[in-house]
Amino acid sequence: MERYSIDLAIELLSRLGVMDQLSEWRSARKLCQARSFQPRFSYALDWLLKRLIETGCIEARTDRDMRAYRLRHAPWQ
Repeated sequence: MERYSIDLAIELLSRLGVMDQLSEWRSARKLCQARSFQPRFSYALDWLLKRLIETGCIEARTDRDMRAYRLRHAPWQ
């Protein structure tokens, strides 16, 4: 089940164009702005990105209570 949910998160983030935006540190809020998503989608986007931390392909850091993400390497596929 775990691998299945991570695979779905990877596929969804790729289809939404989010993976292409992660060459530099970005928060879910900034990603929503960059992709013209509704601001309230940042909560769901944050959850999806957290799923990928487990794979090691995305890293996260927190600055001033804001979590940012960056792509370390391409996810498995």
